[in-house]
Amino acid sequence: MRKFVYNKLVRDKIPILMAAQGEVVEVRTLGEREYRTELFSKLGEEVTELTTSADVGLDDVVDLLEVIGNIATNAGLTEAQIKAAQNSKRETYGSFGKRQFVGTVEIPEGNEWLDYLRANPERYPEIL
Repeated sequence: MRKFVYNKLVRDKIPILMAAQGEVVEVRTLGEREYRTELFSKLGEEVTELTTSADVGLDDVVDLLEVIGNIATNAGLTEAQIKAAQNSKRETYGSFGKRQFVGTVEIPEGNEWLDYLRANPERYPEIL
């Protein structure tokens, strides 16, 4: 047999399925802090898979939603809370369905967003 470093959070039944195929699997249960860290790592992995594949597949979206659901649960959020907030935000700000992309914005002095944009120049460089 050949041994590899795997080092990643997996779905609950994956170690069982791996062992059933004759693989020798070293598994440990993560503590809260490490679990949270690994959930965010998994989120990045799933987003990368989704954004680098030629097509958006059902399995890719399902995996992403599963990770997001676990992040929410770990944060103590319920599905009902999330749905209510999602509906409220959609009602107030809309969705992404119109495909609108803001290239630049001019903010007047005194606007509440001005300090935020200036505090994040790597993300929102000011055009002088």
